[in-house]
Amino acid sequence: MKRLLSTFLLVFLSAMILVMMDRYGLLQFSRMKQAFSTGFRWVVFSFLSHIFVQVCLAIRYWMFLRIFEVKVKFSHVTAATFVSSAVGQWAPGSLAIMELLRMGLMIGADKHLSQQSAGAETGVKPVEGVKARIAVASLFDRLVGFFTMLMIGALIVFCIPTILMPGELSRSQEVSLFVTGTFFLGGALFIGASPFLARVSLFHTLLNKARLYFVNVETRQHGALKGVARKIAGLCKSFISLRETVVIGSSKLGRIGPPIFMSILCLLGSCLALYFASFAILYDIGFFPILAGFPVTALSSLLPISFGGMGGQQLVAVGIFSLFNLDSEAVGTASLLQNGLLLLANTFLGLLFAQLSASQIKAIFKDRKKASVEI
Repeated sequence: MKRLLSTFLLVFLSAMILVMMDRYGLLQFSRMKQAFSTGFRWVVFSFLSHIFVQVCLAIRYWMFLRIFEVKVKFSHVTAATFVSSAVGQWAPGSLAIMELLRMGLMIGADKHLSQQSAGAETGVKPVEGVKARIAVASLFDRLVGFFTMLMIGALIVFCIPTILMPGELSRSQEVSLFVTGTFFLGGALFIGASPFLARVSLFHTLLNKARLYFVNVETRQHGALKGVARKIAGLCKSFISLRETVVIGSSKLGRIGPPIFMSILCLLGSCLALYFASFAILYDIGFFPILAGFPVTALSSLLPISFGGMGGQQLVAVGIFSLFNLDSEAVGTASLLQNGLLLLANTFLGLLFAQLSASQIKAIFKDRKKASVEI
């Protein structure tokens, strides 16, 4: 009931944002509809760009699974990627839901494949070893994606005032871009340094002490304070697990060249989708501004501020692209068009591969049913 209510609120919020943006000239629904008649070929190109991105994402994930020695068919990887994207995009906190679904589908796939686990060498049970490596592969798949997006975004942002768009921006716009680029670069460096920072034993010691402290607080307290202590202790435990996962995955850093290349293709494909959508409404946003602003719009999708990215991402796009003296109405309309095409492309691929994932989904529910019986 709680999830249904939050979904309803997000749908209502998205609708209100879009209506207000249309009323105040930040997008135009009629212009988006017209794109299907006057710029239909660009609509098709934008749709195909989204398909291309999803295929690249599946290939990148498959690469990481191979790096971490998870024996799985590529068809199951594509099914897990496409179905999780199709279902997760409609849920609040879409990225987290997508990742949970994707990992669940991959673990489900493992139930009906011949299991060959590297755990034979480490003494870890086969199933546990497979689950752990899937978790590591999934985490590094996301980290590399964010790292590539932020690093390229920072490079483009720093180059725009002096090389790509010299003399076209005001001093205040250049300062805003510098701050944005610094944020991108800081985020990329943090992600890049995380495998090395995670190896520092001090972090594990501090996290473990904090977890034990709040566990003791939980046992001594009552009411709301007890619940807060329990949540903080659980959060510390999650960070400890995350640190261990990063440490395990960092041993494979020498093999992430191909996944980084696929991440670059994903970034270019996503930017092309918006670029073609702008052509469809007879407006050229410019490819370099899209590259520079894409990390902001992509990160905004992580926030529960809209349903399926409708409304929230358009508002963010209008804000970030205002730094480049672009028409706000055209930016908002093009963003809404490409967002709609993204939802359509993901849904199409999800339905196309849903049958292949059926056996995986059954395996997931079978495991849950078995676990509930044992409890």
